[in-house]
Amino acid sequence: MNSRVIDIRREQQFQKVRRAAGPASPQQRAALTRRSSALPRLYLNGQEQEELFRDTSEALNSRVVWFVILQIVVLVVTSAVQLRYLTVFFHSKKVA
Repeated sequence: MNSRVIDIRREQQFQKVRRAAGPASPQQRAALTRRSSALPRLYLNGQEQEELFRDTSEALNSRVVWFVILQIVVLVVTSAVQLRYLTVFFHSKKVA
């Protein structure tokens, strides 16, 4: 909602400046045409960057998930080994 209000205000400011500037000269029109023809390229470049960022984020998230799974496995194995060691130790000392 807030971005929509900002867009409306920008458009109003643009229209105000446009009315105050009067009609554009041929040179100004040519410059605007060149600028506007560059917009699709900029848009595609932004899309490519967004796709690259998304792929990088997904790869990183995948690595984090596998690292957490590895930590859990190591924790369970370590707990099992310690539990086995302690039971053997206490049985050898005849405490339990």
